[in-house]
Amino acid sequence: MTPTDFTAPADVLVLQHLVEDGPGYLGEWLDAQGIRWHLRCAETGEDYPATVRGYRGLAVLGGAWSANDDRLTLRHAEALILDADALGIPVIGHCLGGQLMARAFGGRVERLPQPEVGWWPITRNDSATAREWLGDAEQATVYQWHQDNFVELPPGAELLASSSTCAHQAFALRQ
Repeated sequence: MTPTDFTAPADVLVLQHLVEDGPGYLGEWLDAQGIRWHLRCAETGEDYPATVRGYRGLAVLGGAWSANDDRLTLRHAEALILDADALGIPVIGHCLGGQLMARAFGGRVERLPQPEVGWWPITRNDSATAREWLGDAEQATVYQWHQDNFVELPPGAELLASSSTCAHQAFALRQ
């Protein structure tokens, strides 16, 4: 099965915003785990589905847009995030995907005073949830390329990691 073979059932729906911002390692990991997945790319004109019912997970990828941009596909992604939550389906968001999750659940996303681009350290919080998601190392150097950040976490969210430029690098909700 290919990720765009929508006739075959799949466990995970992956939402891609821009052609050049594909699933990368996530797709490789899903394949290595034997997890079937569907990929929908907004920029190529693939419509996002009306619901995530029938999937077991939703992944929302990054992209060069701001979560605050007035784009129908971004609002649709937020609606699917809320749909997944209401159905008890886990959601993971990367970069723009995490910002869309923050917005969907009541957080706030704003432009950073300066972009964060390059290999920069993030610091993991010292909680069981942070260690479960990010491992035991207190710091990791990760590649980042973003101009926005969620400056206010959604109600009930737990901060998992931060950096000197972005107070909120990662969060978990309803763990």
